[in-house]
Amino acid sequence: MLFRSYNGVLTKLLAGKIEVIGRLSYDQPGQPTVLFRPAGDRPRISQIQFTGNETLPPTQLFNTFSGVAVGKEYSEETVRRLLDLNIRPLYEARGRLRVAFSNIAAEPSKETDVVGVAVNITVNEGPEFKLGHVRYTGAASRLAKELDDVAKWRKDQTINFDEVKTEVDRIRRQFTGRGYLHAQARADRTVNDKDQTVDLVVDVTAGEIYNYGKLEIRGLDIYTEPVVRKMWGDREGKPFDAGAPDAILQSIKDQLVFDSLGDTASEVKVNEAAKTVDVILTFKGTRNPDFRRRSGTPPR
Repeated sequence: MLFRSYNGVLTKLLAGKIEVIGRLSYDQPGQPTVLFRPAGDRPRISQIQFTGNETLPPTQLFNTFSGVAVGKEYSEETVRRLLDLNIRPLYEARGRLRVAFSNIAAEPSKETDVVGVAVNITVNEGPEFKLGHVRYTGAASRLAKELDDVAKWRKDQTINFDEVKTEVDRIRRQFTGRGYLHAQARADRTVNDKDQTVDLVVDVTAGEIYNYGKLEIRGLDIYTEPVVRKMWGDREGKPFDAGAPDAILQSIKDQLVFDSLGDTASEVKVNEAAKTVDVILTFKGTRNPDFRRRSGTPPR
């Protein structure tokens, strides 16, 4: 009813020459917006062109953006949202943190039999920024020196936010490998335009420690299962390493433990109340180990 009232008022203000409709837009996640516009479908994007770019070639920009933009209903808001999601990260991986899309212009396509609009996007790449200082807060602060060695930050070099994400995830895995199953890590940035550097604050929320629970092995017989249990060792009650299940399967593969290793899979079952993690290792179509080659006799 509210939409109808506003639609009527706006249509009346336009002397009835243009019918106005209202709808909810969810183009911005978490920020629903009421939009009023003329009735009928908007023209759709049929062509894309970038100008002003030097760091990235036009083909890379076109190939990246056309896949998400062509066919969408055109609005400048939609184009800018898609640019922020898909093109800005390409520039931030090259230290261009102040990249701006200074002008977005659309005109009917001039190509024969093409219905839609051609969109020209002007890029202002901005200066290249380098990585400045990195400091740690939260659970990470007590392991600062160790985490510096783990992350291998390239200070005073062009910052690459793809690399930053990779290093932050590596830091997170340092904690999940020590029992902090739900550890979260993030890097907040401070951009210094004067000296064109970016400082990072890496924060880790570790949470509680989870311990190993039971190990279940599926798909092996009474002769082959002990081989895997021996490799797994006595872990029950010790801090759980989230990477261990897949690591043990990879080790079995690398060491050629089985004559013919079939499909493998790992699964974990988390007991939130007890703060324990049971592990299930599944083997399908796996033959017996080559005991003659390894030890001369099968295990008892």
